[in-house]
Amino acid sequence: MKLFFTILFPATMCFAQNGVGINTTNPQGVFHVDPLKNNPSSGNITLSQSKDDFIITEKGAVGIGTHLPDASSILDIQSSNKGLLVPRIALTDRLDATTITSPSKGLIIYNTTNDVTKDIREGLAVNTGAPSAPIWEYIQTKEASKYSLENIFTEQAKNSVYFSVTGTSTSNTNNLFDFSVEIPPNSIDAKLIINYNIPGGPADEVVKPSAYIGTIISKSVDGGNTYTNVTGGSKIPLKVLPSDLLNIEIINGQIIDTVSNTSNVPLIVHYKFNAYVEQFVSSSTPVYYRFNIINEQDNSWGVGAITAQLYLK
Repeated sequence: MKLFFTILFPATMCFAQNGVGINTTNPQGVFHVDPLKNNPSSGNITLSQSKDDFIITEKGAVGIGTHLPDASSILDIQSSNKGLLVPRIALTDRLDATTITSPSKGLIIYNTTNDVTKDIREGLAVNTGAPSAPIWEYIQTKEASKYSLENIFTEQAKNSVYFSVTGTSTSNTNNLFDFSVEIPPNSIDAKLIINYNIPGGPADEVVKPSAYIGTIISKSVDGGNTYTNVTGGSKIPLKVLPSDLLNIEIINGQIIDTVSNTSNVPLIVHYKFNAYVEQFVSSSTPVYYRFNIINEQDNSWGVGAITAQLYLK
């Protein structure tokens, strides 16, 4: 005996000239499903009426939550209160080629494994390798309140800077360093941490001045046309040494600066380091000082150097 089963669908199907409609007599594509049956029987439908719809257009694009998928997309999903849930998979390591068989390059998953010993952590991952040799890279998300290291800049002194002081104090206008840092476009909140070490002292070991030596630091964000002083300069006292010893001191310090670049092009920030001498015992004859490289024949005596770390949010 043969048994026949009839399955009844609680929906209406319409075959129109312009496509197939489920629960609608007015399909807007080759295949159109209207679960809530709220589309008009003719004419155009609104975006609010198609929030529950599924459509395949004559160009092969798929729309979910819209009857007008974007022309640049193959799949356009729209919702105001729901998200996209990608497959959650536990990878074994960053080169896992067995959990997913021949994963296509560009395949995106949500990895659920955390294992620092295998360089793998939970989060969205994409295969950037070949199907036979996958490399799972993580799609980075920067927290609004945290900075991440973007770049490191370094500079080393190329020659000594000499100048004389008569009286009590002076600031050398022939700067020790003119150090520049490039801030990427649209970096609204860039933070710079600049560390410097600059040797300096009297140019003659016979002369033993009573003085402070240090740096005055300024910056320019307009190509070096104008400079403003920044916090981070320092000064130290010269030690009193025997007459046959050259008095060398290392001026070091740190600058923490925040720069905003809202333009679409890189911003070059210039930092100028000027030598500073403050003689608290005035001299009537010139006292010569030397900064950066203390001994050109032997740089181990001391070479000025600067390192800047750039952090972005």
